[in-house]
Amino acid sequence: MNNYSYYNYDASEHIKYDNPEFPVSIKEQRLSYYPDFVTTAEWHYDMEFDYILSGNMTFVVEGVQVPVYEGQGIFINSHRVNHAYNAEHQECEYIRILLNPSLLSANPMFEMKYLKPFTSVYGCSYVLLTDGVSWQAEILNTIKKLLETKGDRWSDFAIQILYMRVFELLYFNTSSHPTTAPDAFVDVYALKNMLLYIVEHYPEKVALDEIAASAGCKKSKCTQLFKDFLGTAPINYLSKYRLSKALSLLTETDRTIVRISYDLGFSSGSSYFCESFKKAFGMSAAEYRRIARARMKDTVAPDTALELLTEENPVNMDDIFEDVGGSAEASQSGIS
Repeated sequence: MNNYSYYNYDASEHIKYDNPEFPVSIKEQRLSYYPDFVTTAEWHYDMEFDYILSGNMTFVVEGVQVPVYEGQGIFINSHRVNHAYNAEHQECEYIRILLNPSLLSANPMFEMKYLKPFTSVYGCSYVLLTDGVSWQAEILNTIKKLLETKGDRWSDFAIQILYMRVFELLYFNTSSHPTTAPDAFVDVYALKNMLLYIVEHYPEKVALDEIAASAGCKKSKCTQLFKDFLGTAPINYLSKYRLSKALSLLTETDRTIVRISYDLGFSSGSSYFCESFKKAFGMSAAEYRRIARARMKDTVAPDTALELLTEENPVNMDDIFEDVGGSAEASQSGIS
């Protein structure tokens, strides 16, 4: 479930792509994976596209609340701090696609003229995608098509074509409409530094004044930034971050629950960790480990299942090339 292998120097996530040689991540996800149905705050170089399959959740992008409902989607630009939640703790299933802008860097001129200005702090931070606007509806359909394309032998070629079309739609419809207030840039930078501190020190005993000091601000300012951008207090965020890290340790290691609680920084003991885990996920840590491991043994891995499905119902490449005025057969033969 976790797309991230490690963090970059600025605490942005280094994405664990579906193929290390092709910077794309396409996943179907559930909001219930995260503590209290709240995703971890993140930012990354990749452009992000989310499409709601069922349910709903509210995205918070640079402090702006964006409710997204079934059949809608959202685009989140490069390096924007964001997270999502469902206040009623109800399930939300969604497609999440991360596309690295390097796929669009055809040459230095294109990158400097189009890509860098669009992904800069002065470009738009997000776009709510609905089927009532034609160009947005096209992006929504492309998100679904990208999922269908995954695993096909033409997928890397098709994704590159579709991504360029999506970027064209975004650039000419949003590039002159920044959605982050200029006076918020300093606050976002401070918040990133504090989140980086949590990422680097969460296994240790962490105090509020230490989190604030990492950004050179007072405790009151620290608390206000977390409330404004993440909707929670710094120490609450730290606790949820630790709980999110517990999932992979429970599933992928044989460490005892007591050991995991201490490794994650729950220095007050395993009882508090167990209580927090059950409150966040609706089951005990031991029960989660048992169910997760049983599923790993008894079911096909999601990516493998999708590949098998694609083999039985292959994506028609002509449908993809038709959108850009050609066909797969013509492209193979060099006929325009």
